[in-house]
Amino acid sequence: MQEMWKTFFSSGSFIPHGHCYLWHTPLVWLHVASDSIIALAYFSIPITLVYFISKREDLPFNWIFALFGAFIVACGITHIFELWTLWHPTYWLSGTMKAITALFSFATAILLLDLIPQALALPSPAQLESANQLLEAEVVERQLAEAALQKAKEELEIRVEERTAELKSQTQHLEFANRLLGSEIVERQLAEAALKQAKEELEIRVEERTAELKSQTQQLEQALSDLKQAQSQLIQSEKMSSLGQLVAGVAHEINNPINFIYGNVTYVRQYTDSLLELVYSTSGCYEVQ
Repeated sequence: MQEMWKTFFSSGSFIPHGHCYLWHTPLVWLHVASDSIIALAYFSIPITLVYFISKREDLPFNWIFALFGAFIVACGITHIFELWTLWHPTYWLSGTMKAITALFSFATAILLLDLIPQALALPSPAQLESANQLLEAEVVERQLAEAALQKAKEELEIRVEERTAELKSQTQHLEFANRLLGSEIVERQLAEAALKQAKEELEIRVEERTAELKSQTQQLEQALSDLKQAQSQLIQSEKMSSLGQLVAGVAHEINNPINFIYGNVTYVRQYTDSLLELVYSTSGCYEVQ
């Protein structure tokens, strides 16, 4: 392997390419100048492509530009090796670089063939111009719409400011009314507190008056009871008095017959005895017979 690398980078028994030109100075310098300019051009083109790709990230198939850049750099390196082999016959290294360039070129050609249908499907300049005109018309319409929208926005801002001023005025009125309402509420609360206190005092007075009336009612009930009892006693007394008068009248009426009877009891007894004797005597006579 080491011998192969040495062969790869060594000149071996080859002679420089300049011998083919017999070291003819004008011819050598012609090739040097041509290969140098071509190499510089090859190296500048990829730089331009890379800059272009970095600025236009929206481009489709930007990878093909990178592949073209790699192919062109490889071509530039082959021209550098053409200059190198004029004095140094490292043809193995030069041929390897050409092989790499061939691979890049072949891959680029194959991928480019595959890319052609997709590239053909891209819009043509006329289509792009038509689309551009449509876009310009749309841009004009959008600008008109934006102008109308801006005008409507300004009118809306004016209306909003007017409405804001009106709402601010209404808010001030509402705040004033709110303050009046607050003061009225405070007054009403004070009135309610005073009313509540008066109510409590009235309830206390009512309770006291109720207790007083209850006491008076009890006293009146007691007096009424005493009155009823006195009336009952008076009625009883009247009844007893009437009964006494009645009894006295009855006794007076009975007393006369009783006195009459009492006064004649002796006579009655005598008459009774006489009658009894008469009866006995009479009954004895009948028995003897």
